[in-house]
Amino acid sequence: MLSKEELQQIEDRLQHATPSPWISSYTDGKGYSIYSESSERAYFYHGEWVANVAIKEDAIFIANAVNDMIKLINEIYRLKNMLDKNQIENK
Repeated sequence: MLSKEELQQIEDRLQHATPSPWISSYTDGKGYSIYSESSERAYFYHGEWVANVAIKEDAIFIANAVNDMIKLINEIYRLKNMLDKNQIENK
């Protein structure tokens, strides 16, 4: 089971990562790059580079990681709240 501390650590890492959305793009036969168009960290003219990978599937996975984690964390909280509410009602 995921503890509250572990969930908070995951959330902290997410909050300190380069802001989403992340975008994947093909880079002239050299592989795929993932970058953010965040104005908070605009080191390059179009945003901040997050990663370079060899295959498109990795780029898609990484580019969606931030939004997927947000959705998963929200779902975990929703389910934990349901469990907590159910435990209170059954006492």
